Amino acid sequence: MNLKLSHVWKYLALVSVATLNATTAHAGTFTNTTTGAIGNATACAGAPDFGATITTGNLVRSFTVAGEPNVADLDVGFIASHTWRGDIRLILRPPSGIADQVTLLVSDTSGAGNDDNYNIRLSDQATPTVNTGSHDVANNTAIAPYQFTVRPSTAGVLSSFNGTDPNGTWQMIICDGAGTEEGSFIRGELIFSAPSADLSLALSTSNPAPEQNSSFNLTAQINNAGPISSAMTAEVALPTGLSYISHTGPGTYDPVTKIVTISSTVASGANVQTVINTLTNPSGSYVTTAEIKTSSVVDPDSTPGNNSTTEDDDDTLTVSPTPPLFISQLTCPTADQFALNWTDRTDPVRGWTTGELTEDYTVEGREMNFVIDGATTRFIPRTYGGATFATPASEDQFANGSADFGVLQYVQMDNTGETVDVEFTVGTLGEGVDQLEFEIRDVDNGTDGSGFEWADRITVSGSFNGTDVTPIITTGSANTSTGNTILGTAGSATGSSDGNVLISFTSPVDTVGYTYGNSGTTATLAVQIISLQRITMCPAKVADLSAVKTVEVYDPGALGLYMTPGNEVLYKITVTNSAAATADAEDVDISDTLPENLKFVSATTTGFSGGAFGSPPLPAPNTDCAVTSCVIRYSGGDVPIDTTAEIQVRAMIK
Repeated sequence: MNLKLSHVWKYLALVSVATLNATTAHAGTFTNTTTGAIGNATACAGAPDFGATITTGNLVRSFTVAGEPNVADLDVGFIASHTWRGDIRLILRPPSGIADQVTLLVSDTSGAGNDDNYNIRLSDQATPTVNTGSHDVANNTAIAPYQFTVRPSTAGVLSSFNGTDPNGTWQMIICDGAGTEEGSFIRGELIFSAPSADLSLALSTSNPAPEQNSSFNLTAQINNAGPISSAMTAEVALPTGLSYISHTGPGTYDPVTKIVTISSTVASGANVQTVINTLTNPSGSYVTTAEIKTSSVVDPDSTPGNNSTTEDDDDTLTVSPTPPLFISQLTCPTADQFALNWTDRTDPVRGWTTGELTEDYTVEGREMNFVIDGATTRFIPRTYGGATFATPASEDQFANGSADFGVLQYVQMDNTGETVDVEFTVGTLGEGVDQLEFEIRDVDNGTDGSGFEWADRITVSGSFNGTDVTPIITTGSANTSTGNTILGTAGSATGSSDGNVLISFTSPVDTVGYTYGNSGTTATLAVQIISLQRITMCPAKVADLSAVKTVEVYDPGALGLYMTPGNEVLYKITVTNSAAATADAEDVDISDTLPENLKFVSATTTGFSGGAFGSPPLPAPNTDCAVTSCVIRYSGGDVPIDTTAEIQVRAMIK
């Protein structure tokens, strides 16, 4: 039977107080093991805060702290024998005095405190609270410190000392909140932890199975569970199968090591993110590794820079590209291909600014100029990602799990005859690019909540130096094509590839365009949207021509002759298309007129393919070039890559 349910509080006075200095067990830990009775002789006296001067009737143990930095984290060890341990009240008073003292154990004479003894480490980060849950059992004082780690009676009280100066005399004030039961103080300890920041790193991806040769995002997030800030560095190592494009957030990229190094200060309870945009290789399974390399303070549960793969400050991520929805029609080597990759609409370099009808970009030294014309008043604002913005604008709404941004065109046409007309040029007119390819996404058909219909209609065009070029159109399951016109025939949900269309130009092109309209059949047409995605290109094939003209005295049977009347001379015009050229030199036209002091003898050619030699006709043998103009011309000939062609002309000096 619990006799304490009816007993009364007793306040005892004039009880002697034992006050001894603690000794330092090791740096950061201060211990007092001077035993003392806890019971009737130490009944709690005075107000709950014990007053500015400690009232007799309490057991006090002191700890002298010296040489410690400001508190980063403080735990308190406490071992005491006592039947009905809930009688014990424990207060910790810092060197700054009574105003800052905290109650660690509240005297509890109810059933929750009816177990025997304490062998506990009090920590704000612990669970459960003292005398509850798994701690609602008797403690064994003979077990090495400490049998249980528990939270103080009032949560968070020890954290009130964080950041304060701990040096000076601390006091542990102990009393018994009820009579009858007796016990003894055995051990008290102040445990100051070194400043620490519990850092962790996690890798994630926008798409664990991106299409081959497509871009996607890798995100490295560094979290700090505290309790203090940390200046840290982390490394994200890209595998051979992924190619770096760009990144946002803190970090620098080393193209030699393929490592993104992140440097930042992470506040307690905060995180930093670096998002890396990468391009996949055609096939394979690729593992990205990342680890926190340095931290300005100790990490309590991991070691930065130890190349571990099992701690919370490192992570790995596997990406396995899948075959693309569409097979690219480009035939140039992948390594030679280059692309216009749009980014967020706020990016002044690669974004399409909200509402703009013209945009200019430079891609691999080539100018790309875009103009949108036609029914541009039909553009309407789009809401996406928590923001509303004017269109056209670049966004990733139709990325289909990749990191691809596209130019959104969100319109509501007044009638089926209206179109928005998009045109862009690539490079120099007449040179352009050898091949070009892009997707338009969400080309589909459907009705809105009001029963209004949209049926996306796109007509594509292309030209090279003013001559039409025919595209190859590969449709998805939600659209079809006839000639150069694509029509949405079924619905395609956002994120679905059903509405994708691949448009490919496999011969040289310098100008590309498309018109965007609505073939819906309702009187009022529904709003409609498409997205122009990344444009991938093959560089233009270019000849690398050089020409040299030489003249020498000609007489196969003799040497050392001079250019004097009666002797022959040999003119040579040599044309070379170098090995560095990427195209045959076509339609080469070479023309030369002999001086009037010569008579034409003969002319021959080597190395040319096709074309015509002698247009106008070659002079007749022995023609006096002062009387009749002696024109030598080769027209329309081709000079293949890494080939030399030559015209040789014999003439006599008059």
